[in-house]
Amino acid sequence: MPRQEVEPARSYNTAPVNSARARSDWNTMPDYDRLPMWSLIGVSEVSILTGLSRTALDARLAEGTFPAPSKHGKNRVWSLQQVRNWCVSVTEGALNG
Repeated sequence: MPRQEVEPARSYNTAPVNSARARSDWNTMPDYDRLPMWSLIGVSEVSILTGLSRTALDARLAEGTFPAPSKHGKNRVWSLQQVRNWCVSVTEGALNG
């Protein structure tokens, strides 16, 4: 009897946030190109836009290499402008060596 290949139980998740959160975020994610630059975004959105996990984001905050968030109650928020500027600076730094 030939051996049957078993399909993996789940596929690899390439989303920058955990799989339970990613399913809801990717389906309801706003069009960030249409948001005003002063829009405030939370940790989940920052993770999606930068590709950094929460742990990596916290490490960069501790190093001082990522813009500090504002506090709104218990939530940490960034302006979309801050995050976009950081992404541009990281990209330019990588391209310039």
